[in-house]
Amino acid sequence: MLTFLKALLHNPWRLWTLFPDTLRRRTYLFIARYWGVSRDLCTVPRLPFNLALKRTHECPPHIEASKIHFVRRHTTIPVPIVFDVVPPNGKDGCLLLMSWIVGEPLHSWLHRHLLWPAGFQKNLDVVFQSDQSEERQAALANLDKMYPELDVPDDHPLLVDLRDALAHIRSLLSPCSGPKICSVNGGPMSWARCFDRCLLPPINTIAEFHELLFQQVSWTSRLERLRLIAKPVQSRDYQIKFTHSDLNPDNILVKDDRAILD
Repeated sequence: MLTFLKALLHNPWRLWTLFPDTLRRRTYLFIARYWGVSRDLCTVPRLPFNLALKRTHECPPHIEASKIHFVRRHTTIPVPIVFDVVPPNGKDGCLLLMSWIVGEPLHSWLHRHLLWPAGFQKNLDVVFQSDQSEERQAALANLDKMYPELDVPDDHPLLVDLRDALAHIRSLLSPCSGPKICSVNGGPMSWARCFDRCLLPPINTIAEFHELLFQQVSWTSRLERLRLIAKPVQSRDYQIKFTHSDLNPDNILVKDDRAILD
């Protein structure tokens, strides 16, 4: 008991997480509102002391927190530190209190490094400003032939970081000795499709996983065609590895031309 109390005193966050979920939720939301953050938390706001408050769609939220802990523990990829996880309360979603990571979203960084062909802006202005249908159609036809180029060499530090991070993530095997397909703690996994989210139970085989996906098809008339399309992929044998289910330019930050996974 004495050892436990000493551990709590040396780790104030652990002591704080013993307080009721409702109290912690109200405290975080009060600080966020006092700091000028809207209640809906559409973005991840920065709070005092370099903290960030995120509303997560993962329910239970410990699924997302465990993934972040897993990557942080087994890789050198810079990811946030999760200090607290607050379960949902009625209409309010789940909350994650994390460390704030300074950086620019990858999509903004890419936009600044794109080179557009000559005449792109002129044709774009015609599409939005011209009253002549023929002019707009001609401008749209021109835009279809204009592709931007990324003004970044293949050995740019950002691209090297992204390649290394993805390779590192794909090298991680499941720490669980039970079901092959599951969350990093061996429990259910979150699955999103067409804006719907649900929990899938741990699955023992790849074949069972594929069949479970087919069961989610609402247009049964297309099921036979979908099975035919998927057959070449499903016939291959492959290892189950850690996968980032939502890797997009909004979840990657750039600082000093280096990549950070958020």
